Amino acid sequence: VVVVGAGLSGLWAAHELRKRTNLSVLVLEGRERVGGRLESVNPGTADAFDLGGHWVGSNQYHILAALKELGKETYKQYTTGTKILDMDGRVRPYESSLPNLPLIQEANFALFALLAEHSLKAIPRDAPYNYSRAAHFDGMTLDSFCSAFPWMKETRELVVAATQTIFAKSPAELSALQFLHYAACAGGLNPLLDASPGGGQEFKVRGGTQAIPMAAAQGVDVRFNTTVVGIRAAGAGGEVVVQALDGRRFVARRVV
Repeated sequence: VVVVGAGLSGLWAAHELRKRTNLSVLVLEGRERVGGRLESVNPGTADAFDLGGHWVGSNQYHILAALKELGKETYKQYTTGTKILDMDGRVRPYESSLPNLPLIQEANFALFALLAEHSLKAIPRDAPYNYSRAAHFDGMTLDSFCSAFPWMKETRELVVAATQTIFAKSPAELSALQFLHYAACAGGLNPLLDASPGGGQEFKVRGGTQAIPMAAAQGVDVRFNTTVVGIRAAGAGGEVVVQALDGRRFVARRVV
């Protein structure tokens, strides 16, 4: 079996395949490291600093089970003290779990959240495309979805900042359905941004989140600097050929 990509999903797939079967598993990765969107650095502080995904929450049962299996520890996100919101060239300190806004802006955001919550509550978590308006929301970006709302400038900027924090993308780079389904799986909009119990930012991973794919990669054959550019069926025998950018070819029975 060839697995394309040594991010968390690819390496966990390889980890599970090796654990449950006698298959020969090979992971192909275009970069020189594992982790994909999880990357941690060690700047000489008490713990590693995450450049990609940072947190896990107590309601994220699958990743918590994976951490337990891999022997990785978590600790609560430190939230005491002053936080900083840098938005539109203005730096605003705040003490609460979420940024404080003037009352009229809070009302503006609360109205948007109310409308979004109404939509996301109707989305089946395990089958988002069964939602009656799935095609409609998947056919527009989150940016387009937001454009239909009467925003105040500062509130719209806060939503953009929140989207970049959660998805590492701008609202123009993901569909409205992806955003709503993700929020539905989290239990609503607030848990995505909250570090209180049950929130999406409740815990940090000791050693950094990249420690998860690094642990999953133990014993797995990972080929770095191997960018996959093509996958094709080789014929009636059921084999699949995976083509790399440098000309190498890998033949497998299955590709993930």
